Amino acid sequence: MATGDLVKLGALYVGGAVKARPQKPWRNDTAAPGSSGNGDIPSYSAGQTIEIKDTPSNTANQIHWREVIEGNKKYLICDRNLLVNISWNDLNAQELVEGKKVAIDGQEYLLRIMTGGEEKREGGTGSSYGGGKLPNEWDRWIVNEANLPGLPKPTATDLDTDQTATDLNGAHNQLWNWLYVYSWCQDVYKHNSTYRTYRGGNSARYWTWNNATTRYSHVGWRPVLEVLNSAPLITGGSQNLGNKTGPFSVVYQVSDPEGHAVNVTEKINGKIVRTQTGVPQKQNLELAVTLDQWASVPLNQQSTIEIEAIDEKGAKSTRLYTFTKTNAPPTAKTVEPKGNLQEIAIVSTITPTFVYQFTDSDPGDIQTAMQLIVEDTNGNVVHDSLKKQTAQSFYQLPDNAKLEWGVRYKWRVRVWDKYDVPSNYTFDEFFLPNRPPNVSNLRPGSKDKDAPEGASLTPTFEWDFEDLDLEAQAAYQLVVRTADTDAEIYNTSKIHKNVKSHTVPNFVLTQGAAYYAQVTVWDPNGLEGVSDKAYIVTNATPTAPILTTPINNYRTTLKPTLSGIVGTDKEDDGQHFVVQISKNHDFTGEVLTHRSDEKRAGWKVNGYDIPEGGVKNDQSGQPVSYTLQEQIDKNTKYYWRMAAIDASTKAIGKYGDVRYIRAGNKLAYDTLVHPIDTGAVAANRVLVALDYALASDGSNPAAIKVWICNNANDVKPTWEDMTTDFINMDYHTFTNNEKTAETWAVALKVEIVANDTMGEIFVASHGFTFD
Repeated sequence: MATGDLVKLGALYVGGAVKARPQKPWRNDTAAPGSSGNGDIPSYSAGQTIEIKDTPSNTANQIHWREVIEGNKKYLICDRNLLVNISWNDLNAQELVEGKKVAIDGQEYLLRIMTGGEEKREGGTGSSYGGGKLPNEWDRWIVNEANLPGLPKPTATDLDTDQTATDLNGAHNQLWNWLYVYSWCQDVYKHNSTYRTYRGGNSARYWTWNNATTRYSHVGWRPVLEVLNSAPLITGGSQNLGNKTGPFSVVYQVSDPEGHAVNVTEKINGKIVRTQTGVPQKQNLELAVTLDQWASVPLNQQSTIEIEAIDEKGAKSTRLYTFTKTNAPPTAKTVEPKGNLQEIAIVSTITPTFVYQFTDSDPGDIQTAMQLIVEDTNGNVVHDSLKKQTAQSFYQLPDNAKLEWGVRYKWRVRVWDKYDVPSNYTFDEFFLPNRPPNVSNLRPGSKDKDAPEGASLTPTFEWDFEDLDLEAQAAYQLVVRTADTDAEIYNTSKIHKNVKSHTVPNFVLTQGAAYYAQVTVWDPNGLEGVSDKAYIVTNATPTAPILTTPINNYRTTLKPTLSGIVGTDKEDDGQHFVVQISKNHDFTGEVLTHRSDEKRAGWKVNGYDIPEGGVKNDQSGQPVSYTLQEQIDKNTKYYWRMAAIDASTKAIGKYGDVRYIRAGNKLAYDTLVHPIDTGAVAANRVLVALDYALASDGSNPAAIKVWICNNANDVKPTWEDMTTDFINMDYHTFTNNEKTAETWAVALKVEIVANDTMGEIFVASHGFTFD
């Protein structure tokens, strides 16, 4: 509080009856200038007791005071007269002139009236508009000659000799209510001891006197409360703290002007939450609302925090804070699956579990319900859980949701708190139901650790990749470890290639040692599959056969024989052989593979069938050959290679050189399928032209033969050799004049024999004219 502040304190009791605060605070027998009628200050009757008691709840009965603080002293000056028709002697008889001690709301005061000066300021007898003899409290406080901040100063109209409506409604009179009623002061008139002074009435500074026994309607009692034991001070002021969504703190300090010990009681909604004895003064004290206390605060209603400070003399002060507890909406947070369209989350099921979190700034608030929505990327709702009463932080998609493998979806969720307040939906999270790939049949290798499969020192591991979502292999990683200690020997790290084989390089594996291999594969979405362990034992593989025939670019039959020279095996194990034939030089795509250890038909060593156990080193240098058991495509270039197989370990050694051949020694071409019908007239002669190639390399060049017929519709056409005419680019005259079919027709037949040439032979198109 500060000088000039309005204080509402206590109530007036006269003769035991409470008196309402005057609302027209001027004499009660005359209307003040500019007023609506006589004043309503109550009149005193002789012998009535005058008391000021504790502050009532009825605001109409509360007395209004203006606070004045000077130095260490504090005063409360009533802002109006409370009684008229009361003499100075009446007041003095009840010790209300120089004062008596009273207690109001637990605070001690000296209840008295102001000093006004023993004579007029200029001295001598008579009244004065110039004020009273200094010093006096009326001129110091009411007229504010002390220039106290917070108190108004009278204007010129407040000080002149006229009483007008301007005076009545002026700011100074509205605060002090001096117009048309005088206020008794303590002073004995200097020039006659039977008289006492009073002030105001005619002007804010007017000074005059009258007999101490007189009772007039225009002279009244304006009390002053002098604080004897100041109540403790609490920093700040009472205030509304607004809406609160969670526990908070109030920080304050207390001090006592007289240095008395101070006890503090803290209340929330009238309930004591803490009492402190002898608190430290002028230091921060904090009332922190606990979670339990917050839980007991009613929702959406104004609540109070009251700080009550009482000193050891019983003087008390309070601070009142108001606030309203409001409920903050909860927040939902997605946990998994989490992803966007660029980095989509992968789930390995079509009934995934969605995990989310409930958070709420309101302490003690809990989740009571949730709603989860799944949509496809076009915004079509696939599943809506609707509002579901649950405190769980996960949701299992039901089987009937019917998600599809390989389809992208998005999901969002919202939650409700215990006050049934919903959160906003979370942002969409994108996910893709996708099955991990399968990898199987890792080879070479056995699943039995005690029966490892033999392999070379540089084995080529192959595997089968399967993906139920029809996605290609995106990467692989091959790891080789020792079978007995699991020590890692070889690790490719992750290789981003769609290949399903990998060769272990030289100088990694040790001869005669046992290992196991495992391969991990990934699909494009990062899902992985891991193969079973493939156990191997190393053994040096035989050297590759040296290829002999056919030589490069040699033209062969459609079931060619491919030959080489037998090499050696370091351990003199039996040797089998394998040949591969492909239309591609890198042996990708379709590859024909024939192993003598799996099917011996067609295989010969030194002209004899290869033995079931293979051949030993004593047959090194002898020829080995394989004759294809099926035809290959005619007039096609093929690449072939051969390797040896260790008969004891089944390990394939390195392939030797690659050679290529041309399949087929003879090219046949005819137009019998679509002959040219000549109707009832037979063709007489014909001229033939071809777009063809005829190889000329070798000692016996390729040769061409051309035949023509004019009865192509017959079951057995009559073919006439026109090779010479074709080579000479001349007409051929038909000699045939018979047919068995209804009509005549012309057809062409061409045959090219490559002989020992290796060049290209072909017929691309033909043309002929006839008459």
